Amino acid sequence: MEGRQKVDFSELTQYFNGIRSSIGDVADRTGESLWRVEAQLGQLTRQLVKMNTLLTVLVVAVIVYLVVKLIMFKKHKSQASQ
Repeated sequence: MEGRQKVDFSELTQYFNGIRSSIGDVADRTGESLWRVEAQLGQLTRQLVKMNTLLTVLVVAVIVYLVVKLIMFKKHKSQASQ
């Protein structure tokens, strides 16, 4: 029995505590990163809604402009032919 070495459980406990702490740190960092990504996606979504609203207003303005120009063109053409 003298050839056997005595196992030091305190070192083993410290080793596993270190592993547990590292896993906890990774989980915390992953959670923080996920929160930041989620916040950025929310901001991007709000910006896209604003952009879509502005584009819709622009398209409506262009359509109104084209309709007015078409009406004026037809009116001018009918006055010129009389």
